[in-house]
Amino acid sequence: GDAEWLGMRVFTPASVIVLLAGIAMVLDAGIGFTPIWILAGLGGIAFTIIVGASFLGRESGRLKALISERGGSDPEVIRRRDRIFLVSRIDLAVLIFVVAMMVLKPA
Repeated sequence: GDAEWLGMRVFTPASVIVLLAGIAMVLDAGIGFTPIWILAGLGGIAFTIIVGASFLGRESGRLKALISERGGSDPEVIRRRDRIFLVSRIDLAVLIFVVAMMVLKPA
């Protein structure tokens, strides 16, 4: 139930700050945006911001309301919960990819 509140008020602003800091560091270093690891990292962060703000936060709020209305064992609640888990796992995989790109810096 707290996922919607945290997502919209903590995680999304923090993600935007990370994206802006990444852009600022690239500009400050003067290396440009052409290396694939920079594009992959910035693109991955942008992807997670969009997914979090447009789906995960809002769907968590809808799921909370649906649980209040129908209970936790309702088939629609279970279907929506499982969809949130799937999207969350994909989002996590993208974040792990971003971290790998930043650490390994493949040419």
